[in-house]
Amino acid sequence: SISQRELLNDTCYKASFVVKTALDCWDKTDDMAYWALYDNMGESNLSDELFHGGLGLFSAARVKKAPYYAMQFLSQLGNTLLAQGPGYAVTRLGGNFQILLYNYCHFSALYADGESFDMTFTNRYTPFVSQRNRRYEFALRDLSASAYTVTQYSIDREHGSVYDQWIRMGAMPLTTREETDYLIGVSQPFFSFRMRTPENGKLAFREELRPFEVRLL
Repeated sequence: SISQRELLNDTCYKASFVVKTALDCWDKTDDMAYWALYDNMGESNLSDELFHGGLGLFSAARVKKAPYYAMQFLSQLGNTLLAQGPGYAVTRLGGNFQILLYNYCHFSALYADGESFDMTFTNRYTPFVSQRNRRYEFALRDLSASAYTVTQYSIDREHGSVYDQWIRMGAMPLTTREETDYLIGVSQPFFSFRMRTPENGKLAFREELRPFEVRLL
């Protein structure tokens, strides 16, 4: 929807949507760009609500929403595509590899036809009748280095989704800079890193993603 009142725009769903769409269009277009940087676009009426369903990567309070981090993950992909399929893409840049995984869940046909079920301003995941974890098993082969640093970034409903964190904080309007700064601070993507040693030139991975999660290795 191009609506500036589509409540799913603020949720973690939008991060998986952005990644899925970009990867689906990888070889179908020369260039891609995201339409709106901020929720309060010039041609739309300004809203005092923090999460009113705007299209932007930033909310009205200039806090980064989940699709912002999805765009950031996409920007870290390499320029050589090694493998791609439903829910994943593997790229390479020099001696570095990038593995982008996502667990996209689609909303129901009834929601697409205008039935909002019991969706409310603070409960926006009801249109997704099918939400399941997704498992991946894969390996990088013919690796030349003796050891690799594996860095992981993740967006899910507990990390990198400012809307979901705002709900956990009580879903109240932000009235002070302290409240805004705190919300920004606790809404970062998950981050970890570890050393891995290839066995016979191979690194194996087993990953499980929650619904709507996006993970960059």
